Amino acid sequence: MKYDLLPHPPYSPGLAPSDFHLFPKFKTFLGGQKFATNDEVIAAVEEYFAGLERNHFMKGITALERRWNKCVEVHGDYVEK
Repeated sequence: MKYDLLPHPPYSPGLAPSDFHLFPKFKTFLGGQKFATNDEVIAAVEEYFAGLERNHFMKGITALERRWNKCVEVHGDYVEK
């Protein structure tokens, strides 16, 4: 895929793809639901991931590049959406 490894601040949730791209929508999807069994949770998670666009994770990587560049521009300060 020809990606370069870039330096990363030790604690930078604004640059963790799971924090800004995956979990916010996932939490919204699960919000308000109650599960009686582990199997129900597993089914809900599988439903969520099955419903993602084919390029969902590539969009996250693209967004990471933009956010990383913004973080460099502000000298490592927290990067908002």
